[in-house]
Amino acid sequence: MKDKKWARKLDRELVGKILKSDFQQVVFESDRKDGRTYCRIYLGAKVYQGLSICSTIEKFDEVKGKNKSLGRAYAAYEKGISSMAIRKDLSEFPLSWTRRQIERVMSAGSLFKSHVII
Repeated sequence: MKDKKWARKLDRELVGKILKSDFQQVVFESDRKDGRTYCRIYLGAKVYQGLSICSTIEKFDEVKGKNKSLGRAYAAYEKGISSMAIRKDLSEFPLSWTRRQIERVMSAGSLFKSHVII
């Protein structure tokens, strides 16, 4: 991978793992409005994706979101399967969470925080 601009300000250990692998491309997509950050890692015909959802009680932090989504995309690569299911039932959320926090997570549009797209 020639272009390493994506790695700026990210966790060095995680970036090192990514660079040691044969990935062709790492792409981030952040949506400040919805507080979501997606990371896609391309390897041949497979795409490993990670998702980070910012809490409604926190200020959106793009670097933090990129680190989480990159870690989840890499976890999908290591496991080779979709994992880290997003909570989809009210009973799965902590009692301390507000309705707004729960709605943000439930509207993520994905069933998993990390998954493999073939």
